[in-house]
Amino acid sequence: MFTRTLSIRAFLCLTTAIFAVTPVVLGFSASKSDANVAAETTDTNPTNVAGIASSPSLRSVPKLTGAAYLQLARDSSNRMFSEVENVICNEHVERYKGHRDGTNHQVDVVEAKVAVEDGEERYSEIVQNNRHRNTMQQIGGAWSEGEYATFLREARRILSSNEFITQGYLTTLNGVPAVMFPYDMDEKQSSWDFLVRAHRYMLAFHGELWISQETGELLRSRRIARHLDISTGINEVDWTVDFSKVELNGRPLCLPAKALYSVTYRRDENREFNLTSFNNYKRFGSDSTIKFAEVSEPGVTR
Repeated sequence: MFTRTLSIRAFLCLTTAIFAVTPVVLGFSASKSDANVAAETTDTNPTNVAGIASSPSLRSVPKLTGAAYLQLARDSSNRMFSEVENVICNEHVERYKGHRDGTNHQVDVVEAKVAVEDGEERYSEIVQNNRHRNTMQQIGGAWSEGEYATFLREARRILSSNEFITQGYLTTLNGVPAVMFPYDMDEKQSSWDFLVRAHRYMLAFHGELWISQETGELLRSRRIARHLDISTGINEVDWTVDFSKVELNGRPLCLPAKALYSVTYRRDENREFNLTSFNNYKRFGSDSTIKFAEVSEPGVTR
């Protein structure tokens, strides 16, 4: 099991509404044959944040069976997770507090470099309002880790299991033909390690994985936790990470682009939110060249 710790004195906010994608187009058990998909729905615009997911020009995408879409997603998630290894990028986080009257004010800005080594995120060069921090924990208030490799690893785990995915929906995401696979995770299965006032909780949540109908690549991963322990004082946590195409060393890769993370409190329904963007992707590593000294043949001078 992999975990990420999320401090919660000043969490995030997400201004999205809970969306609906109407017809169930894939109703199947992952271990059984499935029904054919139905007609594609219209774009539901599930978040109010425009342009998060990549939006290539639309073209006709052949409709597949549910099992075929699921297998496409499984193959792609394995590839995507392996491709983020030894990749580094800049993370830009804007932290806000929102109030019931609709007003928001910015708390601060956090910059960091994020690299993936051995399947784990490594954070460095962390700066909070021009002040250097050694770890993300030191920024205080709302902070999160894991939108990068951890979300991809979670998607791979969910998609590869026959336990979680039982249905799917055909839809579009920012103009891209997509399949949305919903699933539910209880506390024992969860990888969501949540920290509130030095107390850790494993959050049960409803999840959604949005994949491209054409390539199976992950377009969006969303987690919504609504039934938190009453002692947390939190009503809901909503976390969304969106992916888009990035050109890296002349090769297009589907990598995290933006994330929104929201917490709504029970007492006053105020929300706190972070908006995170990822950019300037690069590969890191070293090249080694081994040279052997030439050996002269007997009686030959070089």
